[in-house]
Amino acid sequence: MKDELKKLVESGQGTIQKKNIIREYLQAYILRSLYNNNFFQYCTFHGGTCLRFVYNIKRFSEDLDFALIKDHHKFDFDRTILKVQKELEDAGYSIKLKTKKKTILSTLFRFSGLLFELNLSHRKEEYFSVKIEIDNNPPIGGITQIDIINKHFIIGLTCYDLPTLYAGKINAILTRNYTKGRDYYDLFWYLITYKNMVPNLKFLKNALTQFGWQEKYPDQSTWKNKLIEVISEVEWQIIKKDVEILLEDIEELKLFTKENLLNLLS
Repeated sequence: MKDELKKLVESGQGTIQKKNIIREYLQAYILRSLYNNNFFQYCTFHGGTCLRFVYNIKRFSEDLDFALIKDHHKFDFDRTILKVQKELEDAGYSIKLKTKKKTILSTLFRFSGLLFELNLSHRKEEYFSVKIEIDNNPPIGGITQIDIINKHFIIGLTCYDLPTLYAGKINAILTRNYTKGRDYYDLFWYLITYKNMVPNLKFLKNALTQFGWQEKYPDQSTWKNKLIEVISEVEWQIIKKDVEILLEDIEELKLFTKENLLNLLS
């Protein structure tokens, strides 16, 4: 499996793109291992990496985000992570884990020596990390579906449907206490690719409630207006800086502007 990764990295242009290629390959490997260990009986895939793997959004993503949706008492987080670690180690990777357990169950897979092996670092001890996060208490109202994808491997997944994913992204834009440019790029992608789609408003309301939302809840006629309010105030240079290192085609930045995003919403 490492030989395949080396060939993929050699095809990349520049250090940033090569690191994106490495991360995506390892994400796919981890997803396949999770599937093999019945992970998707209990958890659903969501977030930007889900958009990338299932719907081919043209940006790379960093974390694997999941929500624990059923049989909480049967799901063994530690056992699952250790099985994934063993599978990666059997394939020749050197792994260290860093795990946190709160409302979000989080594990950082730290690959030691990998960047050195792939001639992307002069330091053998430098880590390359892939994070898994599992929401232990997701909002109710999400709708799930089963997908089979072919991204380096053929993998079966349970994920939220597009309107639920859309609602999750809108919730992030409205409640995140810092500016994350990829949220706005993903919104731009939704508005272009699925022009008439309405987010899962029940899921959005429940997600906002969890974050202590104090205003009137967005409905079918007002959700775009609320986004316009937020986007009008953001500093676009922060948005662009966060997004540009993740784009497949940097030329998209010419069209990914605040003005165009606001026009799509209005």
